[in-house]
Amino acid sequence: MIKKFPLENMKIGDIILYREDARMVCHRLVKKIKNEEGCVFFTRGDSSFDLSGPIIEEDIIGKVTGLIRNNCRIIDLTGVRNSIFNKCIVRSAPFVTLWVKAAKYFCLSQNKEGI
Repeated sequence: MIKKFPLENMKIGDIILYREDARMVCHRLVKKIKNEEGCVFFTRGDSSFDLSGPIIEEDIIGKVTGLIRNNCRIIDLTGVRNSIFNKCIVRSAPFVTLWVKAAKYFCLSQNKEGI
């Protein structure tokens, strides 16, 4: 479920739907920068290491407020518990990224040494 929200009410960790070229993308908001022309947004997919953006205000369609599972079960994404979870995901992502890169480097170096 997508809901149009005032952009100033979008918080870090919110999941937003936006246009990117000819497709629609749904990612978690990780950075919001205000400038003279308005706001610029940066997102990251939960399974991605890289930021997407900059995303301008005109490209944002809305905020994901819920999911429908099995055609009947509605999962509300606007509650306090989900807000805390979103913030944890956003704040831990850089550490997970570093850990994965370090693990890949370690594995590659072990393979080069013939171990």
